[in-house]
Amino acid sequence: DVRHVLPLTRAFASVPVGVRSLGTVVLMAEIFYHSRVVGMSFSHFVTHFPALPHISELRLLMGPGHYEEPTWPRGTVGGEVVAAALLEKFPGLTSLVVEAVVESLTAPPLLDVAFSLRVRGVE
Repeated sequence: DVRHVLPLTRAFASVPVGVRSLGTVVLMAEIFYHSRVVGMSFSHFVTHFPALPHISELRLLMGPGHYEEPTWPRGTVGGEVVAAALLEKFPGLTSLVVEAVVESLTAPPLLDVAFSLRVRGVE
């Protein structure tokens, strides 16, 4: 189980092409993992996380917000924005397993993201 720890985003670029399953990637949450705070903001993910086209299964922890960016993209297009970012980074994605730290119906935007990914063929 690989958990994202800043500033190792670039380390994910070295994931061998034979690896098909990756996780847990922590988005919009700060959690303690082996006495370290792990997690990244959505903006950091979009701008710094490498594209991994060979990953078909992803485990993702979605939190309600991050200290650097307290809210997810909002509104009816918020889920679409998140889904598009996930598919940009993981264009071969077919299966997503989500663990969530839920604060409200929209933090994180689970239903909107799930619907947007489902219509694109991601289970």
